[in-house]
Amino acid sequence: MSKLSEIQSKLKAPKNQYNAFGKYKYRNCEDILEAVKPLIGESVLTLSDDIVEVGGRVYVKATARFLNKEEDLTVTAYARESEDKKGMDHAQVTGAASSYARKYALNGLFLIDDTKDADHEGVSSLQTKPVNKTEEKITSDQVKLLNTRISKLGIDREKFKKFYGVKSLNDTTMPPLNNTYTIMMRREDAEELRIESLSDLAEAINEGVQAPEPGQWIFATNHEYSVREDGYPGLTEHYDFFFEGTQIMDTGITYGALRDGDVALGMGFATDGRIDGFDLVTLEDDQNYHPVYNAAPVIRAETLEMYPEIEEILQPLIERLNDETMQRLNALVDIEGYEPDEAAAEFLEEEGLI
Repeated sequence: MSKLSEIQSKLKAPKNQYNAFGKYKYRNCEDILEAVKPLIGESVLTLSDDIVEVGGRVYVKATARFLNKEEDLTVTAYARESEDKKGMDHAQVTGAASSYARKYALNGLFLIDDTKDADHEGVSSLQTKPVNKTEEKITSDQVKLLNTRISKLGIDREKFKKFYGVKSLNDTTMPPLNNTYTIMMRREDAEELRIESLSDLAEAINEGVQAPEPGQWIFATNHEYSVREDGYPGLTEHYDFFFEGTQIMDTGITYGALRDGDVALGMGFATDGRIDGFDLVTLEDDQNYHPVYNAAPVIRAETLEMYPEIEEILQPLIERLNDETMQRLNALVDIEGYEPDEAAAEFLEEEGLI
């Protein structure tokens, strides 16, 4: 086991800070550093900052570097400076962004999940009901995945089946819209290297194929994907490969960083309009690693009981929304400058739904 892997498996970084306004606990950069110090041994950990401009906005780019005789790994992360932070002068604003960026870089390096406590998420006891009568049933692989996740999360199977109105998990249906995670490349690079799937990518990296611009297999991802179990850590283990470097940034700038050649690959969402707009391609998840994120409207049960016609009204919309349609609608907003309600209204009119 490498020294970094050992630290990742042993590190305990408690959330020692408390936000009285939001009423949740959290950890900061200093908490992580204090937890790492007893474990680091003869290895060296450094943190550095750069100020960069992305899309007309100023970001602090933090780099965490872990170095010893056998390893030399870096993870970068970005945090944006607020244009107006009440009660802070300019130096404090930059300092706060630096602290966040450094924390995100350390999270990525040591695989720390930094989600907030459940009480901050505003978990509600509100009873809701999904509205979806599409006839397409989930595949056998998806049934297996669903079984696994139900067991892992401790969900009552009978309540699950009753909630979704099915007698068996095999009868579970899904809407055609699946906004799951996806790994992207520039179209030109993918075609030149004949990489169409994640298995193709793993084979290319493991065989030492020269990476496209910037010349290394550098991967752009947001913070959440970099640490969650069904994200980056599990992806590289499942497909058995490693990137040469990782850059953690806001989701919104991974697409532009990939388009501009700052990274060789990027994480994105399958229905984002910038995939086609920036001439990117998504690599096929040929081993079905990523979870399915089918979208469906959710309504208060009492509201649906009071107005049952809502289900009939929404059903034609559910059937028309697929990945390609959502990419086109998202592109109208992200690239063409439409307001979301304008894009939605235009689509509903085209489809004769309003």
